[in-house]
Amino acid sequence: MQTSSSLSFLAGKLLRKPALSTGLNVPYASCRCFAAKAKAKRAETEGQVNSDSKLKSETESKTLKPKLPGSAQITYRVSSSLASVLQTSETTRPDALKRIWAYIKAHKLQSDTEKARILCDTALKKAFGQDSLKVNEVLKYLSSHLSRKV
Repeated sequence: MQTSSSLSFLAGKLLRKPALSTGLNVPYASCRCFAAKAKAKRAETEGQVNSDSKLKSETESKTLKPKLPGSAQITYRVSSSLASVLQTSETTRPDALKRIWAYIKAHKLQSDTEKARILCDTALKKAFGQDSLKVNEVLKYLSSHLSRKV
């Protein structure tokens, strides 16, 4: 029986050479799949994975919501002038930016000639105090309306 290091070596050789020159009718992706299955089985036999738990498929792992980094989990209070635009009184910074962009796109406030400019309507003028602003300035004006919850 071959050891795992020699199997890895053989799999590496198969991946470097075309399948036809080795005499095998195995595509490259199959070799990678076999290596992943062997690694999972080895981990299961070593006790790293419970035998009754199944490996998650790619679709299941994609549906899980990834954990946000520390600063993105902080909830902020929204000022009253911006709360009418965001339609919430508390939010995280990434969520606030998403809601601003949803508002801009729903009300078609992006300039037709210059896509990097946002034309503010009455609600955004009240919040930001500008007639228009550039796309990269949104976060700067947004920060002044978010205060940390204590």
